[in-house]
Amino acid sequence: MKMKNLHRLIFVLFVLVSFTAHQFSVSAESLLDEIPPEDGNPEIEYVSPYLSIVRSTLPDGTELIGSRFNGPPEPPPGSEEGRLASIKPLPSRGVIASFPSFSWVFGCSAVSGAMIAGYYDNNSYTSMYTGSTNGGVMPLTDTSWSTWYSPIPDTHDPYPNNPLIASHNGVDGRTTNGSIDDYWWTYGSSAADPFIGNWTEHTMGSAIGDYMKTSQSSYGSQQDGGTWFYNLGSNSKLTCTAMESIYYTPFGMYVSDFEGTYGRKEFYEARGTRSTIASIK
Repeated sequence: MKMKNLHRLIFVLFVLVSFTAHQFSVSAESLLDEIPPEDGNPEIEYVSPYLSIVRSTLPDGTELIGSRFNGPPEPPPGSEEGRLASIKPLPSRGVIASFPSFSWVFGCSAVSGAMIAGYYDNNSYTSMYTGSTNGGVMPLTDTSWSTWYSPIPDTHDPYPNNPLIASHNGVDGRTTNGSIDDYWWTYGSSAADPFIGNWTEHTMGSAIGDYMKTSQSSYGSQQDGGTWFYNLGSNSKLTCTAMESIYYTPFGMYVSDFEGTYGRKEFYEARGTRSTIASIK
């Protein structure tokens, strides 16, 4: 695929994501006065089971806004009709051929990130997926792998396995613990991750969710299924480079340590595509 088309794809996808985030934030504002802060962390504004917000002010007076997206695991009513309408070709427009369609698992943001990475893997950037399934090319669905149940059962069990989203012991040739083994209890859980105090955490590698810090309790009061994303209250762009210099006191780390977009950057760079990321961050 030509670089020009790749850039166009990235632009369209991020416009859609940005629009969705904006809609969440607008609807959230009217609820903030009615819903108390999240239990255990007064810094976090609990908007709904699927969205929490944290705000702070940078030294120059700029507002920094963090949004934790946390699902939902199941699509809302009418989503199937919307999905079918979205793939119907329209005059002067088209659809993205061979674009992955993955089921929810581990976190909606990690699923979205893996779908983009899976598209790349099928189109010229073949280092995104490193497993052996489908001849080493990332499948367009997650039906190649078995399902699994949460250690603490929840109403959304069973979940699919997808090693590009989250690694799992016994799946896709893996013989050691992975993302799901180390970080997952049950949907929405804020408890310390299973590995903490019990065994050594696995090393990041093949799963984009690891880099995005999805479902990891050690990063910003993260819940199972959640991922943090940050932006500025002004019209200025919050770049990945800027995230590296912003020390976020409420969480005791730099924004780049736990932010989902920065994690996508890290994943792509780990896959050897630094030049591509430099053009989109």
